Amino acid sequence: MKKLIVVFALALTATASFAQSEKYTNAMKTNIALIDSAFAHPANFISLANTFERIGTAEKTQWLPYYYAAYCQVNAGLLEKDNTKVDGIADKATDLIAKADSLSPNNSEISCVKSMIATAHMKVNPMQRYMQYGEEISSELADAIKQDPTNPRPNMIKGQNLKFTPEQFGGGISLTNGSLTWVADMRKQMWTDSRIVSPKYKLTNSERYSTGLEYSFKRKYGNQQAEGIVLQAGFSYYKSYLIVNNNQIKDVAGTAGISLPAKSNMLRYYVGLEVGQRGTTSGGLIKETYVNAVFHFSLRDIWFLRRTYD
Repeated sequence: MKKLIVVFALALTATASFAQSEKYTNAMKTNIALIDSAFAHPANFISLANTFERIGTAEKTQWLPYYYAAYCQVNAGLLEKDNTKVDGIADKATDLIAKADSLSPNNSEISCVKSMIATAHMKVNPMQRYMQYGEEISSELADAIKQDPTNPRPNMIKGQNLKFTPEQFGGGISLTNGSLTWVADMRKQMWTDSRIVSPKYKLTNSERYSTGLEYSFKRKYGNQQAEGIVLQAGFSYYKSYLIVNNNQIKDVAGTAGISLPAKSNMLRYYVGLEVGQRGTTSGGLIKETYVNAVFHFSLRDIWFLRRTYD
């Protein structure tokens, strides 16, 4: 009788486990099928993320529900037009992907979602946040490729990031007679069509124009001629991609410098000064005058010198 009860109990456990597994699989399939349509209705991503999170809470050993919850959450952040809400959405995605990571460490797909979360944080203020989150995006994608070289998603995300990077073009010219050199340069970047939206500022195409002169005095060492003192001066005008209170932020600067060689001509010192103005007082904004001083030195050496004697 006891044997019969044990066998019956085991049969019930197996049946319940099979039913639970089937219920989990059906729930995942049903909600995964809804992800594509959510791109046309971004608000649906949040409800999908909540559903996947509930599945993950019920299936405590499964990493996929938390992965899809984080994936939906971060897409909601990337498509959110109000940048004041993005950080909160992305922080929730971070919590969700951390749970998936604890269940399935060193997972290429999880690293891809981490890079997407960093992208969402960066889009709030690309100018201020690029140094922090740009490096994180590259690092997570590099990890994803290392974790699974056959996974195409990291390279796809790289391609998407490049696609939405504003186009840039420019050109320059340089003329010299050996001692006097004149250079000019122009750069333009197309920010108008960027997907970045903020109630605090607008984006427009940026332009930068710069020009400079350099005069090099020559020194003689026996029968050879070497570069001596070098004088430099330049000017730049930059119309940034930011429009704040209907004012495009501009930057005008002038530079001057001198380069001095040591007696041996193996060491060269450079001293420079930059003075400029950025911004405007129009529209309640701030104009700043800045001064930057530069000092550096470079060491020259000669390699692979072959001496011959008569």
